[in-house]
Amino acid sequence: MKNILVICCILMQATFAFSQCDTIRLDLVSQIEFGELRTEVQVENFNNISAVQMQIGWDKEVVRLKNYAFNIGVENQLTVNESEDWIRFIFVTGTFPSIEFLQDGESLFDAYFEVIGTGDPSVMIQESFFDTEIVILNEVACVELSNNTVVVEGGQMTGSVLNDLNADCNIDSDDLGLSGWLVTFVSENDEIFRTTNEAGEYSALLPIGNYDVTLQAPNHTWEMCQESFNISVTSNEDVIEQSFLAQSLIDCPLMLVDIYTPRLRRCFENVYFVEWANEGSGIAEDGSVVVKLDSNLDYVSTSVGGATYDAVNHVVTVELGDVESNARGKFHVKVVVNCDDTVLGQSHCTTANVYPNARCSMDPDWSGAELSIEGICEGDSIRFIITNVGDVAMDQTSGFIVVEDHVMRFEDEVQLDQSEEFEIAFEANGSTYRIILEQPSDFPFEDMISQAIEACGENSEGTFSIGYVTMFSDFDANPFYDISCMQNVGSYDPNDKQAWPSGYQDTDLIENYVGLDYMIRFQNTGTDTAFTVVVTDKISEHLDMSTLRIGSASHDYTYSLEADRTLTFRFDNILLPDSTINEPASNGFVAFTIQQKEDNADGTIIDNEANIYFDFNDPILTNLVRREVGSNFVEILLSNENLLSDIYGIYPNPVSEIIAVNIPDSYQDLRFELYDVDAKIVRTGRVNELDPKVDVSNISNGLYIMRLYSDDVDLGSQKVIVLR
Repeated sequence: MKNILVICCILMQATFAFSQCDTIRLDLVSQIEFGELRTEVQVENFNNISAVQMQIGWDKEVVRLKNYAFNIGVENQLTVNESEDWIRFIFVTGTFPSIEFLQDGESLFDAYFEVIGTGDPSVMIQESFFDTEIVILNEVACVELSNNTVVVEGGQMTGSVLNDLNADCNIDSDDLGLSGWLVTFVSENDEIFRTTNEAGEYSALLPIGNYDVTLQAPNHTWEMCQESFNISVTSNEDVIEQSFLAQSLIDCPLMLVDIYTPRLRRCFENVYFVEWANEGSGIAEDGSVVVKLDSNLDYVSTSVGGATYDAVNHVVTVELGDVESNARGKFHVKVVVNCDDTVLGQSHCTTANVYPNARCSMDPDWSGAELSIEGICEGDSIRFIITNVGDVAMDQTSGFIVVEDHVMRFEDEVQLDQSEEFEIAFEANGSTYRIILEQPSDFPFEDMISQAIEACGENSEGTFSIGYVTMFSDFDANPFYDISCMQNVGSYDPNDKQAWPSGYQDTDLIENYVGLDYMIRFQNTGTDTAFTVVVTDKISEHLDMSTLRIGSASHDYTYSLEADRTLTFRFDNILLPDSTINEPASNGFVAFTIQQKEDNADGTIIDNEANIYFDFNDPILTNLVRREVGSNFVEILLSNENLLSDIYGIYPNPVSEIIAVNIPDSYQDLRFELYDVDAKIVRTGRVNELDPKVDVSNISNGLYIMRLYSDDVDLGSQKVIVLR
């Protein structure tokens, strides 16, 4: 990188003539910070200021302005002409004696530039185009500039990540760029991250030093000709070019899908944003995305042609055809949150599945067994059906728990043959029920799955519990599947940050194996169209940057990762109208997921907040989102008071003489109690696989309750009707 030449020729044009004037010193300083160029105008003797005007310019072929701020007062006139590579600033304090002060060494102006080319950025105060003037109490000051030549001690590295189609580890003209791949630059003092753009290109401005440059493949279907390079940046003249070649390890597609909605306003139209991609090395034949809407969402439309809607099952299907490797796309689905059948704060869960969902060449230690959960609210019961949807029988057990609201009520384990089902049911009593189930060992994606059911039945007050669905993780890291669970709202904050899971009750507690879904929402509440929105988000040191995955967003964007772990999203030419002109279109969002670092200790605090820049206005700081790592914080009260008979079967029912108890495989010998309607025990005994029968021939006709126990664990009850 060549020297930055700063030119400042001061031509004072005063309204009043004075033989002497107070001198204000301006010091233009530039330095590399986290792979970008930062420039600031530091001041000395900057006191009693009533007016300032200046123009800053740069070489648009080398750098692009990302954001900036003047650190005094209210801008009376501000012109940003980014395409013509300058900013013009005029500030007048207003009614005398309104004045401004800055301490010596403080910054009048700060700007961040993204390096987009090689050469001299030539950031300068452009006196030849626009006079620089500073007024002290209506008297024009003299301006002195020091350090008018600034040397940037750093070099630039550029390159591409290419699909080596003929697998010869040589760059050929038909090799295609691979987008979204992570390149990491690690030195003794810095760790800088870059992701490849749509053309597969990356670039970084690097301080002088030695670096290990590493490429991280997005999944197991790729291998690199060379995964890393060692480079040395020795001077500001260095321009290093280095490309990576990736080859197909196996000819296998790997589809992924994300679904998000920024908010669900009850009784209003809302939008789900769906993004899909093929990050595998092979073609995905006859691809499709299937979106299953929450039953309380009324379908309006889909943004792509050819989409179909099944009103009976609330399913939207979008056919993709054959999907090439590295292809990606998006669409949105408009819905209305039903007014009549919902309450404020109720959760709505919508899922997206992408096909084909081939599991090719996964972990060799994985048996091939895979579990799924279906949750059903049916009449007076909540039913969870666990199915082995894998290719083989389970070779060991998988445990599960059931949580009622915030209390763990039941735990058990299953071991299923291929396609075998296990069903468990609970009384629909208005509580929120969630089942959390372990996948078979060495499962290649997330090792747990979960399903929650809310608003099934009523409690004693004639209502149902809310707020518990988002308290626990949905464990949706499987690339073929995503779920969006969100509580509906009435009003909302326009610029904020959200995180899921929300944490246990009011404590923000999560386990150390739980990942986090973040969403940053923004709205233009100004008085004119916003042309550019920039969102910056510094990622907690307790989160694993290598697991970062960008989700859906409302508009097209680019993003970058900096050495200080700052994640930056840039929405160029977003043309976001102000909220008074078009309220729905004035909103936007971006979402991402990230996993915790391994072995975060109990008590670890994970804080996160974001800055939102509309054009070149001062940033809006979002709310702070906090999660605390903990363990064994879920209240446990093992009881099967509301467990229905699906853990065991009773037949026939009604019965005249003999009933048989179908005992689950996980239990050998059970104790039973039979109660009449007055809660008096009319019969007790034991049942097992060899003798599962109970004689009721000498019991009067009527309604009875049978309750089973395994040792001291209550396995629940079932109604029995004796009828002759």
